[in-house]
Amino acid sequence: MIELINSGVIFNEEAHTYHLDGKELHGITKYISNYICPNKYTFIKQDVLEKAAKRGSEIHKGIELMNNGFLPYEDKPEYRNYQYIIDTWNLTHVASEYTVTDRDFFATNIDGVYHRKGNIILVDYKTTAKLDHEYLKWQLSINAYLFEKQNPHLKVGVLACIWLRGDKWDYVTYERIPDAEVEEFLFASKNNSLFVPNKDALAVLYDVEQEIINIDRAVKEAEERKKQLQQILMVAMDRNNCLSLKTDKLSIAYKRGGTQKRLDSKRLKEDNEEMYNKYLTEVEVKPSILITIKK
Repeated sequence: MIELINSGVIFNEEAHTYHLDGKELHGITKYISNYICPNKYTFIKQDVLEKAAKRGSEIHKGIELMNNGFLPYEDKPEYRNYQYIIDTWNLTHVASEYTVTDRDFFATNIDGVYHRKGNIILVDYKTTAKLDHEYLKWQLSINAYLFEKQNPHLKVGVLACIWLRGDKWDYVTYERIPDAEVEEFLFASKNNSLFVPNKDALAVLYDVEQEIINIDRAVKEAEERKKQLQQILMVAMDRNNCLSLKTDKLSIAYKRGGTQKRLDSKRLKEDNEEMYNKYLTEVEVKPSILITIKK
């Protein structure tokens, strides 16, 4: 018999919060969305998301009843297909909604823990229209990492998703992300620092391009509005012969227009390149990229 260690975490299903010894812990979902799949739900309406979440929750509860030897409240094709998958892949149920944690910052529930001839299988149930394989690979890999930290006597052998949607079903397995990369991800999530998934640059671009476009648009709109507000202030200060304004939040100095003298480095180089080179200095230039958004 496989025995799992109880995390001691108190999970509030309604609020979807985790607490351990009075301290609130953080789920992993939002961090995977932020770092790995930032545009996962960008183009999906809120009411559609809420409807899908409700439907998914109902299927989860029905499966949990089946795992505990009871019949679901309704007869749905998802439940028949679930039983077919369990029988076909010879999966023996160990635990449902099993909570794992690092006992410091993170906690999450694993939909289902199974075994087949002693081989531990972690399963996530999905009822979405399509499977986000990258998201699932990360979710299950993090689950496996935390599971083994909590149960050092056990080793996860398979990461899988059971997909159930009406008459359609699938049983998909995933290659596990190395623990070292998972640790980098968890560290970045905890410390709000940079994390770049270990994949080719074009794949990373596809993950973030829409967010870059949205941010660029928002920045341009904000800069344009800022210019308008500055112009309003400048006209008001000029009319009132006011050179400075101060409030608790802002300090503004108004400088009237005029002329300035500046060094024409291009002309200097053309007229006296030796003098120009004499005053050149080397400075360190940090790596950078130039992003051009197509119209």
